[in-house]
Amino acid sequence: MRNRLFSSYFTVYKWDIESRAELVQDGPFNLGSVIEGIGTLITSEGEFALQKGDHFILPNGVERFEIEGQLSIIASHPNHKGGTQQHVAGTAKEMANV
Repeated sequence: MRNRLFSSYFTVYKWDIESRAELVQDGPFNLGSVIEGIGTLITSEGEFALQKGDHFILPNGVERFEIEGQLSIIASHPNHKGGTQQHVAGTAKEMANV
């Protein structure tokens, strides 16, 4: 599902989602840009349609979220907490389309 670029200050991911991903937010917030496809972002606040060209922010209060559909997203978060995004439903190797 993802490739990662990590620095002391920011982590950037490319998520290639083919059906569904359950994620835990480990940074203070998350920024996302849909670069291909369509899908749905699901949080405790509701469901939000996503398509190519959309951008979104997951604020600090969103701890867990899901993304469904067939889409590619560039996502990033600052490393203030020193953490990185964690995948709940599988390992990074299982989800990487490399």
